Amino acid sequence: MILNDRPWVEVVIELAGPLIFTEEECSIDIKYALKNVGRSPALKAGIFLEFVPTDLIVDRHMRLTDVAAMTIEPVSFGSTLFPGGTKEMTSTFSIKRGTIEDAVAQMAAT
Repeated sequence: MILNDRPWVEVVIELAGPLIFTEEECSIDIKYALKNVGRSPALKAGIFLEFVPTDLIVDRHMRLTDVAAMTIEPVSFGSTLFPGGTKEMTSTFSIKRGTIEDAVAQMAAT
């Protein structure tokens, strides 16, 4: 496929509300949009977002990579975006207070 004719997916991520702390958790609303700015349909277009303390990112990435490597059948993820098509979503992401406290304790110990 010639580069000019392939799908190109633009990703826009923005805050959709304030960072909210409660006794149990911390949460935030995120708005995101995927737009096919290319000339062909984008198959299985999707985005994966996760709200984690900084020091846990590498560990989670390694586990997800291990799971992906063990997957025998192709993963059916995302949706088809036709040229000019946009998929917009808003999701609330939260993290438990204990997870934040554990990450802070780990950072303080190093």
